[in-house]
Amino acid sequence: MNEPLSDADYAGFLVFAAQERQEALLLELAGVLDSFDRVLAAGPDPDPAAGHERLRMLTGQLERFARSMGLEPVGAVGEDFEPAVHQAAEVRPVAAGARADEVLEVLQRGYRHSADGRLLRPARVAVADVVQTADAVPSEADEAGNRNEEQ
Repeated sequence: MNEPLSDADYAGFLVFAAQERQEALLLELAGVLDSFDRVLAAGPDPDPAAGHERLRMLTGQLERFARSMGLEPVGAVGEDFEPAVHQAAEVRPVAAGARADEVLEVLQRGYRHSADGRLLRPARVAVADVVQTADAVPSEADEAGNRNEEQ
């Protein structure tokens, strides 16, 4: 016979489930740390490309763990600058014809919590500022000529 859980039993179940989830995440993190230990134990790699590849694999493993924790990166090159997601750390001049307020470089990734979409840290970015060329900006002589024509 199935009796409904009491409030105390249900609360105990929630605590148990949270502990199980935390242990699973800690074991996943332990696996990432094990990978770092193996790379460090191997010592310096005489081949820079191989060393870079090992670092890339470790980074991928750590990023997968972060995503499993609900950490979602924000900010990418080519996006439109959005003050709600980006922090403009640099403004860089670009030629006319380029997109204004385009993210040119991500200096530090931002993160949001995937469960509720809440921004945890804005992405620090370099943003494009369209600069007019010399022939697009009226010179003093042009402006003086326009004033004389108006009189």
